[in-house]
Amino acid sequence: MILRSNDRYDTSFLIAGRTEKEEREREKEGGNRGNSEYRGISVTKWHCVMPALSGASMTAREITGRIDNALRVWPPRVTAAALAFEARWTRNALRRVAPDLADRLDLQTRLYQEAVEDGTAEQIETHGGGMCRGYAMCAAAMQTAGAADDAYLIGSDGGVTVAIGDARAAVDRVKEKFGGDVVFITPDEVAALLAKLPAVIDVKRVFSGAEISDIRTSTREWSYDDPVATR
Repeated sequence: MILRSNDRYDTSFLIAGRTEKEEREREKEGGNRGNSEYRGISVTKWHCVMPALSGASMTAREITGRIDNALRVWPPRVTAAALAFEARWTRNALRRVAPDLADRLDLQTRLYQEAVEDGTAEQIETHGGGMCRGYAMCAAAMQTAGAADDAYLIGSDGGVTVAIGDARAAVDRVKEKFGGDVVFITPDEVAALLAKLPAVIDVKRVFSGAEISDIRTSTREWSYDDPVATR
């Protein structure tokens, strides 16, 4: 199921601190004549110009203090919002289900990163808030579409359930869905385990479609002359 902006969810989470409606009104008033970067929404560096400070007499120390405070407050909030989404889905899945939202979130991410790297306190707050709202709306869109979790893969054998994924945010989600005994492992950890099984690696390299059906321990050294059962 692919969702569009006129479907059952709202796409008006803020970019550069303004909604689509506000942007259209601003353009009618001649507030911004720049090129659009996203489907009719005027989102350019112009919107990131430092807002007028309420007190023109603010010292450099006070300005720096406000930036430091914004950097303490907003990155943890954005991280928490991101983890809530990434515990279940990847951005590739979001792009398949709601491509317009994926474009919007990509743009908001870039604006937020620019604000964190070299922005004012107001810009960090504006784009940090936009990121939090954006992740929440993207998660709502995925739920509305009934999108299955794709942040991990599940395998089971002999009563053991394993989840493989590179998003640590998915650990709690996996345990909630499959029980506390599920083992979460990353692709790098899978590679490390296989590195200890050279016979399996050799077979897989020669027979790319071979599947492991059973593992037996033996004191005898494996040889290429041994028969290999594949399926």
